Amino acid sequence: MTVNKRKVIQVILIVLIALNVAFIFSQSMLPPAKSTEVSDTVGDIVEEIIPPETSVGGFVQNNVRKLAHFFEFFTLGVLVATYVAVFLPKLKWVLHTLPVGFIVAVLDETIQIFSDRGPSVRDVWIDFSGFLCASIAFYLLYALTVLVIRKRNLKRGTNG
Repeated sequence: MTVNKRKVIQVILIVLIALNVAFIFSQSMLPPAKSTEVSDTVGDIVEEIIPPETSVGGFVQNNVRKLAHFFEFFTLGVLVATYVAVFLPKLKWVLHTLPVGFIVAVLDETIQIFSDRGPSVRDVWIDFSGFLCASIAFYLLYALTVLVIRKRNLKRGTNG
């Protein structure tokens, strides 16, 4: 990868991470009534796709907010893990990835104090779980990809 392409990819990832964090924080800044309205709208959309009469549909309808937390942070986990794996490959991934997810989760719940919504330790753990699941899945896929490429290159007799 040339330096210019590498720099462009780096900037794109940083912008996507910043936009994801901004979205997460913006949702936490919503007043309680607006937050409920947004959750209800999402619930209505999900209801069209997954009927609430089914066990999965019932679970989703009862946990729309918690699932939203999980998937907002799942997205953040993929983005941060990608950035760390591509641009900080010689560093210890866990030491550079996990603190980001935890700090953003704590800040997210802290913001809710100022929007008249109660912060929740449980939500911090739900947020961090989404981040952690994404990071682990990404790193496992990344490691598997590297192993497959190395094995293929060994068969071809190359070192790249």
